[in-house]
Amino acid sequence: MGCQKIIVTNACGHSMAVSYAFCGGNHLNNPDTNRACYDITRPIVSLKKIVRYAIGREFCGPACRALHQGWYCCTCNHLPVRGYLDQDNRMVVHQTCLGAVHALCTACLM
Repeated sequence: MGCQKIIVTNACGHSMAVSYAFCGGNHLNNPDTNRACYDITRPIVSLKKIVRYAIGREFCGPACRALHQGWYCCTCNHLPVRGYLDQDNRMVVHQTCLGAVHALCTACLM
């Protein structure tokens, strides 16, 4: 059957911790052997072997929170906006109705 992977995440879904639950198999019950067991059996089993637990309502940081909940853009007189991650410059931005792009900054409000 194989060991199970346990992923603990914060509110935004980013991983905070990973552990491996003992399957009761013929190996020692410790983090190294549990992970080895998981890695060996992973290709032949379904995704049911991965369990995710979300703990708390905290985010990685302001940019992550803005991506999930939106923010009040300082350039738009603190109107509420929803944005996206600009892949070219790795900044959280939103596009105005006129096509301008505004970046999340420290003057923006959450």
